Amino acid sequence: MIDVDASVDGLRELELALRDIAPDLKKQMDREIRRSIQPIRSKAQSLAPASPLSGWRQRSGTGRWSGERGWSQRAAKSGVRIRKISPRRNTGAARSFRQIGSTSTFQGQNEILAGWQIQNKSAAGIIFELAGSANPQGKSEAGRYFIRGLNKSSGDTSRLIWRAWDQLDGERTVMIESAQTAIKNAERSLASLIGAKVT
Repeated sequence: MIDVDASVDGLRELELALRDIAPDLKKQMDREIRRSIQPIRSKAQSLAPASPLSGWRQRSGTGRWSGERGWSQRAAKSGVRIRKISPRRNTGAARSFRQIGSTSTFQGQNEILAGWQIQNKSAAGIIFELAGSANPQGKSEAGRYFIRGLNKSSGDTSRLIWRAWDQLDGERTVMIESAQTAIKNAERSLASLIGAKVT
């Protein structure tokens, strides 16, 4: 899991209250958050090359590298998505995403309470992003050749979403603050609807 330092205490509780009391307000908040983190998605999509390796392309058939594991720039770009996440325990498995939201510790593990992810749903996109992260040398000669080729053409691991996050260093604070403002505005609007006081 990647710590993004964009936690918001009480986000899950706010979302539940909005869902029950003011669903339109929740939709508006979600749209504003999605819009505020859209630059990460756009940047990651722009980093997907037309052809990272000369022989890696989509093929028909039933071989190991046919179908969705074959490279398609279009599929890799469309696979980069902003996703609303619901509560679940972090299994610690490698994933190709960045997270913005709230977390807490539960029995020694981080539990995602609520938030947003920028993730790649494309198999080839995930392979492109993470190849060499678990084992930089690869597990076979073909793996070493594949990772070496990707490193040469597209840089070390974290080639799409993570690289986009790193390249947007100057804009990250603005994006996070914009998302947090959307949350605070929704909280204030909900408070005025029910006559509560926001601190």
